[in-house]
Amino acid sequence: MNMIDEKVEITEANIDEMSQLAEEVVNELLLYYQCYDADGRIIIEKYREWESMRPRDFLRKMEVTSKEEPNAGLLFNLFRRGDDFRYVRRYTKEDIIPWVEPIIPKALQLFRNGEVSIDFVVAKSVPDDYLIAAFARAVRTMMMFYAGQKWQRDSGARYLLLLEDPNCHERMNGEGYILTM
Repeated sequence: MNMIDEKVEITEANIDEMSQLAEEVVNELLLYYQCYDADGRIIIEKYREWESMRPRDFLRKMEVTSKEEPNAGLLFNLFRRGDDFRYVRRYTKEDIIPWVEPIIPKALQLFRNGEVSIDFVVAKSVPDDYLIAAFARAVRTMMMFYAGQKWQRDSGARYLLLLEDPNCHERMNGEGYILTM
């Protein structure tokens, strides 16, 4: 592989690389669904315009664009819908595919065209069914991550212990302390 943005072509035999690529495709569709056209290509003009925005303006623009694009929030809502961890870990691809079916064509294009930031692209010989299964597995992994966070939050009381360190604080108006690191 040379250093000129060359992508490594992978097949079904490259299981680890395929898993990494599937996770990257899920992340791209979760965060930047509306930045890709139907063929899975980055919409350059929109991307360049957003790059120069302040973070707050960028988030507003993303929110407006997400409302225009009906499937932009599909993964976001799927991951945060509150499924129980004990059930999520038993989901099969047959359970997950109907939930993500509207975005599968774009996901397949991202697998095949190499637009994601990872250095892999899927060979033309890899069947769509294999890619859909890899995508569903990566979606399930992310669902488990969010369900695990919910399970951890719901598991009981937590305590936060704070210790005052005079070397890390400074007096403010003689009344309180603020942290300055």
